Amino acid sequence: ADSLREIGFDSMTFKAYDVSPHILNVTNDDVEYINGDFCESEDFADIVTLFDVFEHIPDTIKFLQSISKRCKVIGFHIPLDNSINVAIRNMFHTKLQNPGHLVFMDSVFALNLLALSGLRVVDYEYSFGFLAPSGHRSIISKILYPFRYLLAKISPWLLSKTLGGASLIVLAITPKGL
Repeated sequence: ADSLREIGFDSMTFKAYDVSPHILNVTNDDVEYINGDFCESEDFADIVTLFDVFEHIPDTIKFLQSISKRCKVIGFHIPLDNSINVAIRNMFHTKLQNPGHLVFMDSVFALNLLALSGLRVVDYEYSFGFLAPSGHRSIISKILYPFRYLLAKISPWLLSKTLGGASLIVLAITPKGL
């Protein structure tokens, strides 16, 4: 909201929906925070962002189709948990815990899931959580850091499938936006 207002989008309205009551503790004068389900609201938005959301939803396609009816464009940040690193360390079980990833994705599965939901992917790129300060706290993360960094430069897809530490940022158009 702040960035868009800085470049001249003064008349925009920003709302943040979350089904978790923790949203009521978040404050920003430019954003209205709503403890509720956007899919059950009457709101329509030009742009919706879903950052680390739909991997927690049991019926992902139905959820994405419901969101699509209420907007023109969706921006995603999608964790890519389906990696050899996660599998070798048997972390799928851990990731099922609260808040619980119910769907484990790699980049191809994520893009296919969006297409099956009726969305048209405009563009995507990889983001690297291991580059954030919180991304190299554990000893394993510290050891893997130089390998992840090098592999991210060579092939982000290969990094996401082997060592992990990559997510996908996607911009998609809904049927309402076409």
